[in-house]
Amino acid sequence: MISRLVRVLSRLRKMLQLDTRSRVALWTALGGIPVVVCAGAWLVMSESATQHRLTQQLDGSLRAQLLIERARSTMVAMETAQRGYLLTEDDAYLAPYHEGFGVLGELRDRLTAELSDDGPQANRLISLAALAGRKLDELGETIALAGEGDPKAARSIVLQGRGRDLMVHIQAQFDELAAYERARAVAIRANLADVDRRIDVLVILASLLLLILSGMACLLGGRALQIAHASRLEAEMANRTKTTFLAMMSHELRTPMNGVLGMAHLLEKSGLTEAQAERVRTIRTCGEGLMVVLNDILDISKIEADKFELDACEFDLMDVVRHAMDMWRPAAETKDLFLDLKVSGAPHTWLVGDPNRLRQILNNLLSNAVKFTAMGGVYVRVHIDPQVDGRHEVSIVVADTGAGVSPDAQKRLFRPFAQADSSITREYGGTGLGLAISRRLARMMGGDIALVSEKGAGAVFTFSGVFGHAASAAPGIEVDAEADARATSVEGLRILVAEDNVHNQVVARCLLEAVGCIVEVVGDGQAAVEACAVGRFDLILMDIQMPVLDGTGALNQIRRLPGPRGTVPVIALTANARVGDREAYLGVGFDDHVPKPIQPMALVEAIGRAVADARAAQVRLVA
Repeated sequence: MISRLVRVLSRLRKMLQLDTRSRVALWTALGGIPVVVCAGAWLVMSESATQHRLTQQLDGSLRAQLLIERARSTMVAMETAQRGYLLTEDDAYLAPYHEGFGVLGELRDRLTAELSDDGPQANRLISLAALAGRKLDELGETIALAGEGDPKAARSIVLQGRGRDLMVHIQAQFDELAAYERARAVAIRANLADVDRRIDVLVILASLLLLILSGMACLLGGRALQIAHASRLEAEMANRTKTTFLAMMSHELRTPMNGVLGMAHLLEKSGLTEAQAERVRTIRTCGEGLMVVLNDILDISKIEADKFELDACEFDLMDVVRHAMDMWRPAAETKDLFLDLKVSGAPHTWLVGDPNRLRQILNNLLSNAVKFTAMGGVYVRVHIDPQVDGRHEVSIVVADTGAGVSPDAQKRLFRPFAQADSSITREYGGTGLGLAISRRLARMMGGDIALVSEKGAGAVFTFSGVFGHAASAAPGIEVDAEADARATSVEGLRILVAEDNVHNQVVARCLLEAVGCIVEVVGDGQAAVEACAVGRFDLILMDIQMPVLDGTGALNQIRRLPGPRGTVPVIALTANARVGDREAYLGVGFDDHVPKPIQPMALVEAIGRAVADARAAQVRLVA
């Protein structure tokens, strides 16, 4: 590159030594370069404006898709509420039905605004609104008949199938709206890609001109720096927007899933018939599957943003391995598969590392092994190298007798959102994130995940990682014993629940009353402070995002109350479950943090620990 530049400069020097007429021609040519540069700049700005317009169109299409899906789910929820009411005659089932009218009205207005510039979509929306109106009339008619004491007439209307046929047409209209918007989004992305390519070509041509014309280097270089700076700001803004969106979606999804999974847990304990119990288990399993997908998406986003950190604590490797295998043993037994475990190498199994993320890796590997194996079983082989410089190298092999993975599929298997075959998503589900996250976690642990497989001959996944050496098993056992000693029964405890979501209030009350607690519920942080100021509670469960006064503000005011009321244990009960959230809540004064969706046993254990710690602190203070 340097020698080429020297030759160019030498030629320019010789050209400048030409006769007067030649030099005039040269400077005339150079004088035309600014015109070319300005034209190029205008083209880039024009393409940037096109890019901005297409981006706005894409954002509108994506918003329309979200609104369409929300409208669809609202219609389904209203129909479900009607059927629940007709079956049980319990007015509680009608809450989603009544709420749905306001939601549908808002969604209709927003969709009308989004789709008003598109004639076919606007016509589809008008047709859909008419069908929805007829469906809502049918729902209202049946609910009114049931409410007037004539449930048979209401059920007879339902059995006629008129509402079902309407719902089929409505679903078809929703599908057409969503399919059109998806196709539109694909076309816009293609146009954006074309614009990007055109901009790339223009930038390349501008770069060539910069190499030729040293006189224009400063001007165009400054412009390039400005563009780079603007691009960096846009990238940072996009990253912040993505982070904010993921945090919001995490909270918005975890909050309703808390109600779904909590109610499913309560229903399982309520003496159901076998058929009912099976349906409730299906609800719980699907909800837990949705939470796995959500957690995978959050994990991959944190890893890509370099904001993911591993914990370091002492743990028993074999406990982690056996726990992961026990989780998938029922699924294996259902398919008549065996799970075989063997351990070799150093007998010392107590290590220092992140057991939760190691368990996540093993769960992903075992899940795939059981999922894609129809006959035979799964072999798990654990090898621990002897200690070297305070560290152990660990390898865990998960081999199955399943269908195997072709060489072409292996190349994309560890990419985010990739599956070995597009039919896998339809047949088995999944996001295609499990292996991508597992490999990145393994590399953060100083190792990797390797795959050896052939189509039709099973698959062998090998995890490797480096872990610290724990002095002995005693520290972990002592900690567990101490935790058991601090555990206390929650029966008879007076618990104040501060939660603004009505459904989550019901879940919390039912869960706590089922274990013998006396529960009082308030709907915002200010009400929690006022209740604590006049009443005596053993513990407070505090949601974070609440109206009037949020959970952190309520905690600060409670801590300023005089006497025991100011020292009551407070547990943060929130849908915020990102890395660092727990430490942040403990840092501002909460006694513990329980993420949503609530795991009943985890909640009870957290309450027991917090109350036991508070009582122990009071005893030490008196002494």
